[in-house]
Amino acid sequence: MEDKTSTLISVVKDPNVIVAGDSRAERQLVPNIIMRDNALKVINVASSSGDLVSFVAAIKKYHLDKKNRIFVLSVGISQVNDGATDDGYMSDKCFQRLSIMARLSIYKGNLWNLCLIQRRLSIKLLAKVLHLDRDLDLGGRNPPSENGYLGVHGVLKGELPATELNRLLISHSWYKNVALEGEKWKIFQKALSELGRMNGRFIIYQSPISPAWRLYTADSFVDRAEVKYSKMLGNEIRKYRNVSFIDFYSTVNANLTDEMFYDFQHLNTQGAKVFSEMLASKIREIGAAK
Repeated sequence: MEDKTSTLISVVKDPNVIVAGDSRAERQLVPNIIMRDNALKVINVASSSGDLVSFVAAIKKYHLDKKNRIFVLSVGISQVNDGATDDGYMSDKCFQRLSIMARLSIYKGNLWNLCLIQRRLSIKLLAKVLHLDRDLDLGGRNPPSENGYLGVHGVLKGELPATELNRLLISHSWYKNVALEGEKWKIFQKALSELGRMNGRFIIYQSPISPAWRLYTADSFVDRAEVKYSKMLGNEIRKYRNVSFIDFYSTVNANLTDEMFYDFQHLNTQGAKVFSEMLASKIREIGAAK
């Protein structure tokens, strides 16, 4: 996320709106639509599995918090689930904030990934000590197209057999061994409090899901976890005057049909346009309230 941020802010000078977070911002929010509807300069610095902790680090590193700037951030449930230990579901920034005992506790069932993360961080530290990390700086080179938006084509089709659905629910990386109020949640809360002390306005959202996924997961542990997470977010975010929360998970939007998703939880390019217009409307409200 930091590399993408560095690249885009060198190309789009002084953006009014910065989109960040995980894949459901990276692939679902189109800067050109937000720009068109609001006459603003917009960049999308979100990345797959990007999280709030990494976003806060990028804001600090590049001094992005400004009084009139608006930030839009997707925060999926894996960002706070201690059970989400598959590769890619713990950012380096979040991992570095964990105590040694917390790391061992979270990864006790997945020590291989613990070793992989430790190895990667050791290599990064060595590169920094040897000043080789400069070669990794992508700022100002190969700017992403469409101001950072990465649309995905395809349409969600067909029904899942019961056996395949059960396998998916059990093995889904976001929902393994659901534990939402553990160490990752504590780190998330601290990062959120840092946003609360920054300049700018922050819109944090829970992304919509496909009607098919809502049907498949109704009354399941997945739905209960998502509802609980939304309540946790709402209760925590209301502590901060400059942070707003939009719960697109709990609120069903009839315009977002299965044909607008390329998988159960990610909008395709058609759905991204509709969703971007929804967020653009919220941005207009915030702008009018200044």
